[in-house]
Amino acid sequence: MNINSGDVLFNIANQIKAFENAKSNLAKVLRSINNVNLKNYRNLGIDFKESSLIYKVDPINPYGISFCAVDGGIVQREIASFNIILLRAVAVFFKYIKDKSPYVDFFPEAFPKVDIIYTRITNQTETDQFAALMRIKKEIQTAVNAIKHKHIDILIMDGSLHFYPTDVPNKESRNFKLFLEVVDLYNQLFEVSKQKQVHLIGLIKDSHSNSLIRNILTLLPILLKDRSDLNAILSYDYRNILNRCNDVDLLNYLLEVGERSCIFKIEKNNSLFEHDIYYFYLKSSQYDLPVRIEFINNFDISIEADRLSAALLPIMGHHVEYALPAPLIEADIRARIDSQRIEEIITHIALLSGMPYSLFRKRRERSPFGGKNIA
Repeated sequence: MNINSGDVLFNIANQIKAFENAKSNLAKVLRSINNVNLKNYRNLGIDFKESSLIYKVDPINPYGISFCAVDGGIVQREIASFNIILLRAVAVFFKYIKDKSPYVDFFPEAFPKVDIIYTRITNQTETDQFAALMRIKKEIQTAVNAIKHKHIDILIMDGSLHFYPTDVPNKESRNFKLFLEVVDLYNQLFEVSKQKQVHLIGLIKDSHSNSLIRNILTLLPILLKDRSDLNAILSYDYRNILNRCNDVDLLNYLLEVGERSCIFKIEKNNSLFEHDIYYFYLKSSQYDLPVRIEFINNFDISIEADRLSAALLPIMGHHVEYALPAPLIEADIRARIDSQRIEEIITHIALLSGMPYSLFRKRRERSPFGGKNIA
């Protein structure tokens, strides 16, 4: 380690600590906004779907509720102008039973077979986009079949229920047809969930949205004119603090354990999706960040958010630093693909092709001198 690195690391640590303390202090003042009726400010372009910023969750007993979580695993490698993709997805069924271990089942099986897919590499963006779309396609197909296979009350998808604008390929892209197939599958999932009365959610572990931040930055100058109890905010450089945050950063201090945020609506970036999608944030542990919960508006949105958060909260506290629903943790473990699998496949392809081994490994991966830096 460089002799001067200790001072640099100390400075970095101090700046992180100072910024986290600033967020925490600002959040304490912002909690007083909760007694303001946010709906009164909609005409100002503030997009809160409920009257309060924070809601207390009343957890319910999970016994008798049929949960299902779907997750996918993917590993990919580039060889000789081809991208080799290993892919699989699994649905995990959980039903909690009083005084017993939960009933657990899997679809299509406990450790599904791995699909091998290959595509020619044109450019890195399209290659990565193709792999991401194939993973989503596999997960949605598994979810639709899981709903048909077994009764489900709440279905938890790992990830979002929609595409962000940056995820949509150009119409000229070779991936656009695949994208339309995935959109069609999403709509099938929404429809079959509605028909079977399944409460469908998408759980985003690490959201980077800033919708809440934008709304608060618009609202605060207006409230400061009439609310003397908010004057403490002026002692902070609140604009600078908020502009450096995303929603999860702020909500980690704004929400207490067992609380959810108000609801937001996802603005449609195209007309391909047939259902409105809403979301809120839920904090289930003191030592983990809030998660974003997306859901479909098949019911009253506030009632649906209350029901979902009340059912999810009791099954999310098994690990204080990794507070995710137990069925989703299990699905993640079983969908995961060991990177060694693709190494074995590439070695086999190399042997079958009879071509020089150097075609199948980048030069930095073939160094006879090892990969560790000397410092």
